[in-house]
Amino acid sequence: FNATATDPNGENYYLIVCSTNSVSGSASGGAPTCGGKGYCVSSSTTSGSQASCTYTTEGTDPAQYDPWENPWYAFVCDTYSGSGGSKCSSSSQGSGGSGSPFYVNHPPAFDSISTSPVQPANINPGQSITWTATASDSDIDNEPTHSEVNGVKLLVCKSAGISNGACTGDEWCHTDLVTTATASCSSGTIGAPAAAGARDAYVYILDYFNTEATGTIHGTKTSSSFSINNVAPTVTYVTLNSGNDITLTESSTKEVTITAQVSDNNGCNTLLNVRAYVYRSGIGYSGCDATATPNGNYCYKVPAEPELSCSTSNCSGTTADYTCTDNMQYYADPTDTGSKFASENWLATVKATDGGSLTGSAQTTT
Repeated sequence: FNATATDPNGENYYLIVCSTNSVSGSASGGAPTCGGKGYCVSSSTTSGSQASCTYTTEGTDPAQYDPWENPWYAFVCDTYSGSGGSKCSSSSQGSGGSGSPFYVNHPPAFDSISTSPVQPANINPGQSITWTATASDSDIDNEPTHSEVNGVKLLVCKSAGISNGACTGDEWCHTDLVTTATASCSSGTIGAPAAAGARDAYVYILDYFNTEATGTIHGTKTSSSFSINNVAPTVTYVTLNSGNDITLTESSTKEVTITAQVSDNNGCNTLLNVRAYVYRSGIGYSGCDATATPNGNYCYKVPAEPELSCSTSNCSGTTADYTCTDNMQYYADPTDTGSKFASENWLATVKATDGGSLTGSAQTTT
């Protein structure tokens, strides 16, 4: 605080700054004292010269009106030591931007964090997670012209660290200033492909001035991180011999192709294997699945490789195309008109297994 005073008697003076409009001069001409809390008092200063005193703000500064607003009253008192002691001026609170009060910004309080879905939070690709923080800020400004400084904001970061009110790395989400008891934001849809596994989420509470919150939750990830589930692959567009009839050749095998499209929202690169099974409809997939015994008459399957080996192409994002090869024996059961199995046909099922041992399968529709 800076002030300049002139004493008509040419005596030195003191500058004193108080929290209330109350001051007492010294009977002996020494430094005056405040009726309330004293912020600071200068040294004895020559009349007509500028006096200065300095106060270091504290978190416990008394707030007379708003929680962060600290009015001050400045006085100048002379150093007269005669009868009646020193005299003090009436108070001054300055004017404009350097006038009373001064404001002490306190850090907000971060009370709790929760997620939806609840912890331990697990979501599938294509879903979202929401974080809700309970927090508060004691620095509420009741003056309408200052109301924009009220409230707290939630910041959820993918890695630890913030700077100037933003994540130093990527963020999951953030809120604007909210004056309610809770602040919530969502990750938005976790787009596919999204690899299965844990995802860090560091939570921060800040005030208008980007002052960081107190408390053990601020800047942590223990109760806010989540995991993306491993999801089963999906098989579509299964075809056997491009939907055409199969004509066998005596005393030889016939190469027949099975095609399918396989999707996995964790990424097509997570698929471990894709297998095809070709069988007469009367046998069905249950009679020619992984536990069945291959039979050249009615069931072609692994482990009779390389007859039903599958290869991939065009793996991009979540989807890959597969082609499997089936070498059918000339004596495979016939299903054409006039044959023993004329009421049946040949079908194929393609089964995909991902790295987490989840499976998906589909059968030809024709």
